[in-house]
Amino acid sequence: MFTDMRDLATFLAALLPALATTCCPAQDPEPPQGAAEQPDGTANEAGPSDALKELAARVRAHHWVTPRDAPVDRFAAELQITPDGPKENRIEVQLQARFVMPRYLRFKLVRPNDVVEGGLDEKGAWSRENDQLTDLERGDAARDFADQRRATNDYVRLARQLLQFLDPAGTILSLQDPEAPDRGEFRFGRGNRKGVVVVGRLDRYPFFAPVDPERTRPPAQLTLWFTEDEAELFAVQAQPLGDDGLPVGPAELVIFQDCQVSGGLRLPSTLDFYRMGAHPERLATIRIGTIDPDPELTPKLLDRGLPWR
Repeated sequence: MFTDMRDLATFLAALLPALATTCCPAQDPEPPQGAAEQPDGTANEAGPSDALKELAARVRAHHWVTPRDAPVDRFAAELQITPDGPKENRIEVQLQARFVMPRYLRFKLVRPNDVVEGGLDEKGAWSRENDQLTDLERGDAARDFADQRRATNDYVRLARQLLQFLDPAGTILSLQDPEAPDRGEFRFGRGNRKGVVVVGRLDRYPFFAPVDPERTRPPAQLTLWFTEDEAELFAVQAQPLGDDGLPVGPAELVIFQDCQVSGGLRLPSTLDFYRMGAHPERLATIRIGTIDPDPELTPKLLDRGLPWR
């Protein structure tokens, strides 16, 4: 696995949207008046119901251990990724990412035998491997590394998704045509778990492993499960939808485990991803080391010429 930079780009492009499912769009402490803004920029003209607002308030209070007065506009994260597959072929990688709105990203991927860096700074997209810096925007590299440049731009888009998803209450308030919260049973494998269920639709959803590579963010029906006592998010299932609103292809499920407090946020320390079907297929496990929503970062500090920080 990861025999070249194209393999790496493909994997990383799948990584960040998956993380987006752990949290939700950062908003003001009180739900906005009037239309609820959607992650894709459209509006839910009806607005969330009182029951959804009440649940969102409980979810926000639980997940935002330290209340915030302003949206998060940057983050620093450290992750461990274990793709599924035969044990002898599995390679655990350490991913470090730094991001500042609206588009400045720097990442470092630590593999057993090397380190790969890349990002998007004020000069454009770049990468560094084996101490060789490559400007992905100019000269022959613009042609030779077109896939990698597109992937870097994808990372930026997906990092923005991750930044939006730092409050699970935001997804509740963003759902279109949501059903009323209800008590339900989460059934997976040999275990069942009771909780509060919310079902609704998003115009775009970033799938971890999209079946159709041309439609990485199709419309989706989301089902979110929260614990009854603490309103803690413990699972999300996303069913891709076609243009006609009907299900297309298998759903994806992410299960969150072992929540811990990091940077004033209550986040899962382990995420397991599955492609659903008659026999669910595990896609990967991600362990979150830290996510800092308030790092001392600026766009200039993410410049390719400066030391990693």
